[in-house]
Amino acid sequence: MTNGATTTLSPAPQIQDHASGNKKPETAKKFGQSFCIAATIFLALNVIPQFTDTKNQLFNKFDHPCKGSVWYLVDDMRSTASTKADFALLGSSLMVAAITNADATGDNKQIDLTTYHKATYLDKQLNKGTNSVNLAVAGEMPSDALLILKATIDKLKPGATLVYGLAPRDFIDHDFKSPTDSEAYQLLHRVVPMQQELSDKYNVSIWEKMNFWIEKSLFLSDNAIDIQMKMSKWGDTAIDTIFGKLDDSQYLVGTRFWDRQKLIPSYKMVERIPNAFILEPENLTKPPVYVDNTMEYVMRYRRPDMKAFANQVYFVQKIGELCKERGINLKLVNMPITETNQNILPPALYQIYLTKMNELATANGAQFIDFNNHSEFQKSDFNDGVHMNARGSLKFVRKLAKYLRLN
Repeated sequence: MTNGATTTLSPAPQIQDHASGNKKPETAKKFGQSFCIAATIFLALNVIPQFTDTKNQLFNKFDHPCKGSVWYLVDDMRSTASTKADFALLGSSLMVAAITNADATGDNKQIDLTTYHKATYLDKQLNKGTNSVNLAVAGEMPSDALLILKATIDKLKPGATLVYGLAPRDFIDHDFKSPTDSEAYQLLHRVVPMQQELSDKYNVSIWEKMNFWIEKSLFLSDNAIDIQMKMSKWGDTAIDTIFGKLDDSQYLVGTRFWDRQKLIPSYKMVERIPNAFILEPENLTKPPVYVDNTMEYVMRYRRPDMKAFANQVYFVQKIGELCKERGINLKLVNMPITETNQNILPPALYQIYLTKMNELATANGAQFIDFNNHSEFQKSDFNDGVHMNARGSLKFVRKLAKYLRLN
């Protein structure tokens, strides 16, 4: 109120936004269009190639960014496919140690563990001019052994003999979480045909089954590694062009490999390169050195998963069926381990293992041979609880050759 007059305040004028009414519909329309375009591109990239031979033309499915022991083994077998083998050996590091130690010390030669896949000392003991190959790989479970055999079986002559060395760890390793986690599966499921029944035995959990279905249904998922490698090679080529190619001579002799392992030990843990892992002949005049790895195997044998045990038995059965189908003579060998290591196992479990191996051999027209004789293979024949040293390895190969000559 001013000077007795009354002032009436008018409401502020409203500013109308004529565009606001159409803003949300316009945004939704654009989003819908973008989504449809993206979905169409996604489907085109993933579905169309499945009905063409595009991926076989674009990618080498055997290639892999992390080349480990399995890659070098299968690559060696593929590159020498014209030379067929009379005898093949399959198994874990127990068989790797037995064959390579015998060859290194028996033939007095250095062995590159990355690229060496022969069994020359066994050939000499057989004395038949035979050609033997070693398909064993450290950590190899029966699920891995089946894939390796499928990938290399053309290397074996019709009527060849396959010696598969087994031990309880191959069925109950607590550190082995799933058949899909291994190097062999990650590499070979890309190149070895796999039927639904077999796929279900590898992809145990619902998440693994779902991931396998997605991988086989979608081109981008199935070829993610290949696309990654293509892009990486393009990047390396560009860097080499701009800055010049680095001298790889140190890397080739293993120096840079071990430097990297020290710096980042968890990076590409299964990778191997030539000349980085050299086995020297053992001096048999010196007393053997034994490393007690009991606690490692206490952890590996703890809480045996009998469902996983049965799953690995299934893969041995499939190996037997494959050998029978291809006319290959299968010998299942119970590998020597120390009495100390065997005593970590529950006696009932060890007996179940022996019984099951006998049953598998009988069911597939194979033979089960028990070489785990503690009076014959003593502690002095081992580097640790399960891996034989040169003394034990020479003894094992001579014993195996004698058996094979007679059978």
